[in-house]
Amino acid sequence: VISATGGFAGKQEMMGEYIDNEYFPFDGGWGVVGSTQNDGKIIQSAIDIGAATYNINMPPEWHNAATPILLSSQEVIASDDPNDTHNKFLPQAYSLNDLPTILGSSANVLQVNKLGERFNAESIQFRGPNSGNIFYGIQSQASLDAIAENGLTSQRYSGFVNIGGWYLNDPIPEVYDIVEECIDLGICHKADTLEELESMLNMPEGSLTATVERYNELCEKGVDDDFGKDPMYLESIAEEGPYYAFEIQEYIYNTLGGLDVNEDLAVLNEAGEPIPGLYAVGNDCTGVLFTNENVYPSYGGIDMSWCYTSG
Repeated sequence: VISATGGFAGKQEMMGEYIDNEYFPFDGGWGVVGSTQNDGKIIQSAIDIGAATYNINMPPEWHNAATPILLSSQEVIASDDPNDTHNKFLPQAYSLNDLPTILGSSANVLQVNKLGERFNAESIQFRGPNSGNIFYGIQSQASLDAIAENGLTSQRYSGFVNIGGWYLNDPIPEVYDIVEECIDLGICHKADTLEELESMLNMPEGSLTATVERYNELCEKGVDDDFGKDPMYLESIAEEGPYYAFEIQEYIYNTLGGLDVNEDLAVLNEAGEPIPGLYAVGNDCTGVLFTNENVYPSYGGIDMSWCYTSG
């Protein structure tokens, strides 16, 4: 038997059971980009007959983040310009359905994890899982008013999850209605003060307020001493509310950790001995290449190369 089932990203229960990592704040499931037939049946059956695992609790593989619920209420505008391409292959499309993701994950937005702590330079392309499986983008009423009047100055959306973003510097008076829709869907949280928002999100007392205070200091200074964010994206949080937290979920390609194998790709038991007739390749055993203390590299291709090589 050759186990080549692509990991267990299609089984949220298995991810919840096995991806429990002391190094990263995981406490829930992920969105999944792509097919979800990789439900872990074969991996679990191997474990059931005594197969050992290797780094099965390591962070999954992801490069995408978007709101847990994607809007469909707004118009989709397709470009007829042949030079206007999306992901190099598809015609570009624009939609305000992507606005919640933009408001929560763009480079000029303060982003915090479930503990109310900043975890990355928001201007980088790929985020590490110090965010956990979700993070929050913090907006003020003043920032929403500016978007309504003047439009977006920066945007990031997930090319594999969202539609294609929206135009920059184009007034978006619809922002208020879209935010209300997000609040109704539970993917945006609104509070009059940062303390109230902190409590609403079950963050440690004082964590979010301290993070915002520190972030505003860095914005005023014009230098991000904590994470090295590009200064052009340092935009402070207004001193008056209301405040909004847009929930952003990590969308993974697949899990990485799985069965333990030797150099012949034979699956090993807990004693390190091959189980006769059982082998594993690809995402069913990618954990042997990595450590659960670090994340999948922030550029693509390594996992694919292992699938080719092991297969």
